[in-house]
Amino acid sequence: MMWRALVSVGLWLCLVSVAPGQSTESLSGKVGAVEAKGKSTRLTVTTEVGDQTYDLPPKVELEILSTGDDACLVAGLLVKIDAVESNKAYFATVLSVYPEFEGKAPPAAAVKAPKEIGQSQNRHFITGEIVSYKSQPDEKYDLIELKGAGRNVLSVYVERQHSVRVVQSDPSHIAVNQAVTVTGRKAGTRLIPTKVTVNTGTTLQGEEFAATLKRKK
Repeated sequence: MMWRALVSVGLWLCLVSVAPGQSTESLSGKVGAVEAKGKSTRLTVTTEVGDQTYDLPPKVELEILSTGDDACLVAGLLVKIDAVESNKAYFATVLSVYPEFEGKAPPAAAVKAPKEIGQSQNRHFITGEIVSYKSQPDEKYDLIELKGAGRNVLSVYVERQHSVRVVQSDPSHIAVNQAVTVTGRKAGTRLIPTKVTVNTGTTLQGEEFAATLKRKK
């Protein structure tokens, strides 16, 4: 499943947007069934108007989302941070870790987020490999450090009111009745998926989560 993880992270890193003239549509429902078919997966989505079945080859971006805690911010994992820049410092509000992505992550980098109504103009997306996460109860912020170029480290302050997400891409984590959204383009009456987001509705405990990681030696 490494290829699917690379596709997911790569799409985000490149901030891929829909080309002018192209429009996307979404369909939401519950997972009715999930079946592995070689390197592809067949997903049945149950909606108010009936079931829809989709084949999900590796080129379809698949995000399986769970809530995590701070102990899920394990050194060596890739993290995506939604942050705001202020006085040349970054302040994190949402941290997403990718446990299935392991390898030569690029040096930590911050990219200004595309403009969105209601969002701060100083919003940034930051990616990198976690070096450490430091809880600082006596300070105003906790601190996460990401691996930069050479021996450099990019430090990001973590707001007290923040959230941690675990983003997986292995279809074996999908279960019946989980919430799912399929996004793609229309071909006639058929929705051709480009991205599928599954919300597991579960919270992963950091210690148990860390024990499941398949670390490279």
